[in-house]
Amino acid sequence: MSIDIEVGSICSTGDSARFGAAADVIATAIAATMQSVLERHVAYNWVWTDEIRCRGCNASLPIPFLASTRANADRVFEAHRLAEVEALLAMGSGFLNRR
Repeated sequence: MSIDIEVGSICSTGDSARFGAAADVIATAIAATMQSVLERHVAYNWVWTDEIRCRGCNASLPIPFLASTRANADRVFEAHRLAEVEALLAMGSGFLNRR
C-alpha cells in the first residue's frame, strides 16, 4: 500500500498566494538593489598598473600586478559591484524576513 500526496495538495490556495507575493517582493527588492548599485558604481578609473578606483564610492580595487589587463580590471570591478549588491541585500534581509 502506498500513499501518494502531491505537493500542491499540502498548501492551501491562500498559502500559494502568500508564497507568490513573497517571491514578488524578493524579486523586486533584488532588482531595485541591483539597479541602485549599477547607478552608483558606474565605472572605474585606472590609478596605477595594479590598481583601479571605483568612480562611485572611490574604493581602491587591486589588480594582480602581472595580470593588469582590462579584462582582469573588468572582473575585479564586477566582483566589487556584486559585493555591494550582496551587502545591501544582507542589510535589507531583516525587512524581507518580516514579510
